[in-house]
Amino acid sequence: MQTWYPANFGGGPVAALRTITDAVSTWPDYATAVAVRLGAYDQITVCAPHGLDDLLDGVWRGNLNRVTPPRSPDNESPAIAAPNAGPASAS
Repeated sequence: MQTWYPANFGGGPVAALRTITDAVSTWPDYATAVAVRLGAYDQITVCAPHGLDDLLDGVWRGNLNRVTPPRSPDNESPAIAAPNAGPASAS
């Protein structure tokens, strides 16, 4: 990912992802930034670096750790809200 991401999506170099949590925390939105693993003895492990609230509440919130917020053509302000900042408003 470190070499092809900037070439395909722009931006600077991507730091190496060292753990599953590092990787999942960069998924495009918080609701789907969840990985589930079935381990030995049917033990379930959930990796949800941003929590499960958005998924369980049906909330879509872009993950600004990786995704560049879309810009409004009118005023160049972000068109999506930052995490936990509430809805975006037009100025």
